[in-house]
This record gives sequence, structure tokens and C-alpha cells, in this order.
Amino acid sequence: MRFIFLIFLLSYISAALGASFECKEKSTDVEWMICTDIDLGALDEKLASLYGEALGLMSPDKVEQLKLAQRAWIAKRNKQCDTTYHCMEAYNQRLVDLKKSLDLEKLRKNLLTEKSSHRIDDRIFFNYLTSYFKAMESQMLTDQKSLTRDEVAMVILGMPEPFVRKGDILIVSNCRYQSCPEKGLMVIDLVSLESIFGVIHYLDKDGKYLENGLLTIFYRDEKFYKEHSKTLMDAAREKVEYESVNVIKVN
Repeated sequence: MRFIFLIFLLSYISAALGASFECKEKSTDVEWMICTDIDLGALDEKLASLYGEALGLMSPDKVEQLKLAQRAWIAKRNKQCDTTYHCMEAYNQRLVDLKKSLDLEKLRKNLLTEKSSHRIDDRIFFNYLTSYFKAMESQMLTDQKSLTRDEVAMVILGMPEPFVRKGDILIVSNCRYQSCPEKGLMVIDLVSLESIFGVIHYLDKDGKYLENGLLTIFYRDEKFYKEHSKTLMDAAREKVEYESVNVIKVN
């Protein structure tokens, strides 16, 4: 009778507190902690939901990578969960990492299916930009006060123009609202999602107006930059003439 009551109690706890798995008598200490803490149970449910969404969106090869990563995280979680606080830290970090992976897959799907950035999810695209420039402060260039990260985003996320696709390479171009000669361009690999960005602007470091503009290119991967910088410069030249090129590596 006591055994039956214990099974009933554990099942009730699982349902009430929201763990994503069934709580049983032989649950591990970590699972027991999750089953008996309402906040941990909620985090476990949230993570399971996000994980399921990611599995449904990713290609078969990426699904296997995700499963391996999840198993590795569970093993790490089991070691980290010596206290409820440490366990919550593990869950919150995994949720952040998994959300980033899911957003990248959603961005890839958007880029593959849409004909311009008009219907691209602005939040996901902006998060990609933020991640790309994460090592940079709001002042992106010490000698170019007009090009902060937000300024770059305003141009890149401006008035959409049709995508140009060349195999797995996609050229995205937009222009600033009310100032279309200011162009934002991105060359992105649809497989790896590596990219380089370009912005055509018309003020030099001293705030002097440039008649034909300046193309500033941002890159983080040396190999990708060498392979695709000409593609970006040619695409920019097709849109508008520019006077010179400035190149910045994003650390």
C-alpha cells in the first residue's frame, strides 16, 4: 500500500510541477530535485518544448547533432545540479543556447523561402546582427562616429530589395528609409550561415560629406571574407557608386 501511494505521489508531483518526464520511485537525485521544485519543473517543461520544436525544424544531419548536444548537456547538468540554484543556472544557459540554435534555423528557413527581407522575422534577423557584432561596443568604429551597431542595423533592416541567390550564397540588400543611397548588404552562406556585411555611407571620420560614398565591410571569418568580398563589392557597385572601401574585422 505504501509503495502504491509513493508511485501515486510521484506521478502527482510530476503532473503538478510540470517536469517533462514521468517521476518514478527510481528517479535519480537530479530528477527528484526537478520533480519536487516548481521552478525547475517549469524550466524542464520549457526546455523540452523548445527542444521538440528544434527537432521538428532541423535537417536530419542537424537533428543528430542536436541530439548528441542534448545528451552531452544532460550529463553536464547531472554534475552541475548539486543545488537547486546551480541546476537553474544550467537550465537557463541551455535555454539561451537552444534558442539561438532555433533562431538560426528559422532565419535559414526564412532566407531559403522568401524573395526579399520584407517578410524576414525582424527579431531573429536583429538577434543575428547582435550576435555577429557581440564583441563590439555600441561605437563600432573609433574613427567613424556615424557607424554604430544600431546605425548598421537601421540600414541592413531598412527598405527591402529582392534577394539574389548564387548557389548556396545569398545576397541581401536593403536601404535606409528616406535615404536609399545608403545601402546595407549582406552576403551569407545558406549552409553555414557565415556572412559578411557591407554598408554604404556618406560621412567620413570628420563628418565631411562624401560625394560618392564609402563602403565599409565587416567580417569575422578571414577565409569567408577572401572568398566573398568581391561578390559583396560588386553587388554594392551595381546598386550605387562608392568612392572607397573600408574593411573592419569583427573580433
